[in-house]
Amino acid sequence: MNRFRDGPLSFAPARVDVAEKADGSLILRSHQQLGPYARCLGDLLLHWAQTTPDQVFLSERAEDGAWRNISYRETLIAVEAIAQFLISRGLGPSAPVVVLSDNSIDHALLALGAMHIGVPVAP
Repeated sequence: MNRFRDGPLSFAPARVDVAEKADGSLILRSHQQLGPYARCLGDLLLHWAQTTPDQVFLSERAEDGAWRNISYRETLIAVEAIAQFLISRGLGPSAPVVVLSDNSIDHALLALGAMHIGVPVAP
C-alpha cells in the first residue's frame, strides 16, 4: 500500500488551545511540554564537534560537479576563526552582518560565526 496514492495522509490531531482576540489575532497554546534543548546553536556545534568530529556536517555541489564537504570539526574551527575576525572588526549586537550571496557552505560559516558571538545576521 502506498500511502501517498491510496488515500489522504492522516496526521496526529493538533493539541493546542486557540484563543481569538478582539483584533482578530489568534493565540495558540500547546499542551506539549517543552523538553530539554541547547542554549544556542553554537552549543550544538561544540557538542557534535566533540562527539563526531569527522562526521560531515555541510555539503554542497562544487562547480566541477564534485561534492565539497565540511566536517563538524572543520566547521567549528572555521566558525571560531570567523567569530574572532568579526570581533576584531568591531562587530557586535548593534553592528549586524548582512550576507549577500546564495546559500553555500561559506554563507553558513559566516552566519554561524556571527551567531557564535551574538552578532545578528541577515541573509
